Amino acid sequence: AIDAKDPYTRGHSERVTRYSELIAQQLGLSSEEIEKIQIAALLHDVGKIGISDAILQKPSLLTDDEYAVMKQHPELGGNIMSQIQQLEAIIPGMRYHHESLDGTGYPRGLKGEQIPLAARIIGVADAFDAMTTERPYQKPFTAQAALEKIRGMAGRKFDEKVVDALVKAYLGGSVQPPPPGEVSQPKFVQTH
Repeated sequence: AIDAKDPYTRGHSERVTRYSELIAQQLGLSSEEIEKIQIAALLHDVGKIGISDAILQKPSLLTDDEYAVMKQHPELGGNIMSQIQQLEAIIPGMRYHHESLDGTGYPRGLKGEQIPLAARIIGVADAFDAMTTERPYQKPFTAQAALEKIRGMAGRKFDEKVVDALVKAYLGGSVQPPPPGEVSQPKFVQTH
């Protein structure tokens, strides 16, 4: 439903899910925790269903007012999924994936350890995918450039351990973003 509503991000949720899984594996999380993170990552943008098409599909940068509306999507997604009792454990990963360690994120301005680990993982995976795929307003970064940019925000926006886990997964060859102009699934290498 999200891909149909926002064609510019087709495949985004699946890529974020896979990147989140790889990060969680690098961090040594249990299979139960990894499964929760996978579900939260897959659904992290479901709140965009409640955002106007004019904003979602705008081919240029958003105005401040439009961005304020867009910033509501994590809360909307959490509210939508809160109606399903079986998904209660995954909602924090969805709702807080745009929070920043320094408290400047949204929707609640959480800081540091207040941000659930699942959300910190999904936030890094989401940023990596957003940077490495083509958007109407942005050409994709190379994976190396995206990793450098994300590393530069470690400790302020992103959890350093999570960033290190993404870098290790990338350097280990287990993840490659899609080639420029291609918004298909990323290429993954089996590491077992």
